Amino acid sequence: MILIEIAVCFAVMFSALAAGWSGRDYIKFFLLFPIYQAGSAFGLKGGISAGIIVTVLYLLYAPVEPFHVNSAVGVLVIIPMLVFLNLLGVFSGWAVGRGRKANKDAETASEAMLTIGGSTTEREVMTRLAEQTVRLTGAEAAAVVLNPSQDSDVSSIPTVFYSIESGFADLPALDETHPLMRCVSENKLFSCSSADADERFVQSGDSGIKSMLAAPMRSKNGVTGAVALINKNDGMDFDVEDVSLIQLAADAAAAVIANIGQERRRQEELAREKRSKELFSRFVSSSVADHVLSNPDLLKSRRQLISILITDIRDFTTISERISPQELVRSLNEYFTVIVDVVFKRNGTIDKYIGDCVVAYWGAPAPDERHAENAAHAALDILAAVDDLNARWASEGRETFRTGVGVHTAEALVGNVGDNRKTMFTIIGEEVDKAMRTESLTKRHGAKLLVSRQTADLISNKFALQRIDDDAARDDELFIIKGLI
Repeated sequence: MILIEIAVCFAVMFSALAAGWSGRDYIKFFLLFPIYQAGSAFGLKGGISAGIIVTVLYLLYAPVEPFHVNSAVGVLVIIPMLVFLNLLGVFSGWAVGRGRKANKDAETASEAMLTIGGSTTEREVMTRLAEQTVRLTGAEAAAVVLNPSQDSDVSSIPTVFYSIESGFADLPALDETHPLMRCVSENKLFSCSSADADERFVQSGDSGIKSMLAAPMRSKNGVTGAVALINKNDGMDFDVEDVSLIQLAADAAAAVIANIGQERRRQEELAREKRSKELFSRFVSSSVADHVLSNPDLLKSRRQLISILITDIRDFTTISERISPQELVRSLNEYFTVIVDVVFKRNGTIDKYIGDCVVAYWGAPAPDERHAENAAHAALDILAAVDDLNARWASEGRETFRTGVGVHTAEALVGNVGDNRKTMFTIIGEEVDKAMRTESLTKRHGAKLLVSRQTADLISNKFALQRIDDDAARDDELFIIKGLI
């Protein structure tokens, strides 16, 4: 196209000369355009080449130009004019072309960064980084390796190799002495223009490599991995511009991988929290579970003032002998459901099931200043709920349950107990045994509900209490809840 422009310019000049146009002297300045175009498209070398062609052709045109023929200073005019045309055309075209190329490179690099940034997995980052760096620099191939010592989650991802001819492939594990692995361990960018004579490549068996440029993938967390470019398509060595591009792409990829790892860990943490909440919600109400999971220090082992509630089914062994196992399990499930519903409604915690016995408590793990009052309310609610359940069962001709409830308040040990395979937040110690004994004494005294002296002292302003007779005082000071005040 540039040669055609030059030919057209000289054709017009000769035509104007033949036709005797009065303004033909100005037509020669149109020669600036092909020189400018060559400088813009092909740089200094292209502009100078076009200038030489224009100069040679103009020297053929000058002897027939009347101005130069008739002027005593014709040669002195030709020389500065040609110099002016060449300098102005070459350098203006080169400057504009360089600016265009810079803008195009910036757009290409920006597009490559966006492509890499859109990755959702470490593997995808690696493949896109390899492909985009090859496209940016004109390399024949690229390899990307991740640093397993920084993130164990990526240790199983093999080194990615990409070439224009064969596409993607996985490489065997690289030895720690391999240049690419040394780029990771030493956190240094390196290049080599004569790999065949470089011990690092000869020892690693990379004899087919002429030149290589490798850059570490660096993020705020350290070196994530490394990317290497292999051989340029034009046979030239990698230059400073290639170094800037590969490091920019490598660091962008490292940032993406760091974000992917962070998001994966966040999702894993959310999943653990969800599992913990689902597990924890089996023993406490959802509101208590949310409070405890947002305040993990509450799960630390400690001694805590709590109120313990024990329920037990009277004559359970006899009942289990009278009905079928299927019917017994069905009744137990319904019975436990109404008890758990009451405990959760009163913001208590189910500690455990011991056969037909249910152990619940208030005051831990979430703090509860009214733990004794809530436990007493729950005890009355449980008795009422079981009465309703028995009424329905009786109407259906099913065996009914008689329940005893005991409440005791004391400082007990609370915390996670178990081994590394299974742990649970529970209450342990002598005070739990006292709560069990309080419930068991309901049978002796013919009461459905008994509370200990410690509990009675905390709820006496809310409930009407009656101390049991003196004969029982030798066991413990126990009280019957007659109702609300």
